[in-house]
Amino acid sequence: MFTSVIALLSIATIAHAHLCMLAPTQRGGVAGINTHADPICAVLAGPCGNTTAHHPSISIRSAVPFNVVFQKNLDHYYASNPGSFVIDLAMNKNPQEGDFKPLKKIADSATPTGYIYAEMVSVPIVSTELEGVLRVRYITNNPGAPPVFYQCSDVSLM
Repeated sequence: MFTSVIALLSIATIAHAHLCMLAPTQRGGVAGINTHADPICAVLAGPCGNTTAHHPSISIRSAVPFNVVFQKNLDHYYASNPGSFVIDLAMNKNPQEGDFKPLKKIADSATPTGYIYAEMVSVPIVSTELEGVLRVRYITNNPGAPPVFYQCSDVSLM
């Protein structure tokens, strides 16, 4: 019985949070990110899950490089078919999946749970200030994990 409970709890842990965006700050905040598999980072549905758009957390200048910082909150590295992290941008406040355009792709590797990534990206030039959504996806390619985890941040593009 005890072994069954431990196995069930292990499966429940695997089915929860695995990606947190620290900068710009993800929708819903970052309280609890130091806990592996914390529910604050559990967004399994695209394009941004059931999270609600907010006032932009940061203003980003067009064509000026800036860091996107995110955490592998729980490792799903699959050595025989490694996944990736993709940083996307949509140039509207309430985007659909097709509105996102990739800015950068980072190969997943055997980095441990809790590993912090800081990736430099630039956004395309915009002619007028507008609100958009910056998103990070963790595409696992792991048959024992959900296929994709999402985190979104509301940004101002200038």
